Amino acid sequence: TASIIKKLTELSFEKVVHHIVTCDCQPTMAVQPNGILVCVNGNLIIDDGQNPMKFAQCFHLLPDPSSAGNYWVH
Repeated sequence: TASIIKKLTELSFEKVVHHIVTCDCQPTMAVQPNGILVCVNGNLIIDDGQNPMKFAQCFHLLPDPSSAGNYWVH
């Protein structure tokens, strides 16, 4: 992990803007009651560049049993 942290801290960009193109949310009743699977696709604009990088990210939100109405990322 030290080499990963070193590499990330040495990257030369200063600004990254996320442009979300699509966001799809689906309930996950069979896996975890009241969970939500979130999938996001979009573009990353690095240092005002003209050629955005594509990104996709999925994460699973699960209800926080100790705090009604709150979720945590699984």
